[in-house]
Amino acid sequence: MKKEPPGRSCWSAPAALLRTAMLGFNNGLLYVMLGMMGGCMIYYLVQKVSAHTFTAGGKALLTLVNIVCSILLLWYTIYQPTYFNLDRWTVSLLCIVIITLSLMNKDGLTAVLNNDVTSKLFAYLGSISLYMYMLHYPVAILVLRVMGKNTEATTYSFWTVFVPTVVITMVLSVITKIAMEKTILKKK
Repeated sequence: MKKEPPGRSCWSAPAALLRTAMLGFNNGLLYVMLGMMGGCMIYYLVQKVSAHTFTAGGKALLTLVNIVCSILLLWYTIYQPTYFNLDRWTVSLLCIVIITLSLMNKDGLTAVLNNDVTSKLFAYLGSISLYMYMLHYPVAILVLRVMGKNTEATTYSFWTVFVPTVVITMVLSVITKIAMEKTILKKK
């Protein structure tokens, strides 16, 4: 019988690694592929369902589903380690439901939020989204460095890390957009 090298055994690998090996590829790739497939399915679903005329009760039900999913997602974002301890698949499902309902534009919540002010706001956020993406990680690291080591006495929370990171990132993104438009992206 062949002897395994010291410290190496076919049973010593973590369970997640063994499951990944059984799938043949890592779960991240599976997650991305399912996301792409889900996006295509949502597109066709929205195309078909948008043509349907909903009754007042149907619109109320869609509004209720949108509000409940939005509250759960917001709750998860702010208070992660609580009663609603959602995994990434559940959070993804909540996002899919909210995005689908928003694209359908048939429920009351989307109708209230779909106006000129929010359209201009989201268009502007879209115009600075690349800058936000590029700056959010360095800003988060800076905020964590300024706050110091995370101990039991100084447990980081949503309000002490996430909010300052978002505010600083947004401000720097606006400044970066203005600087880019006045220099590199300046139209001749």
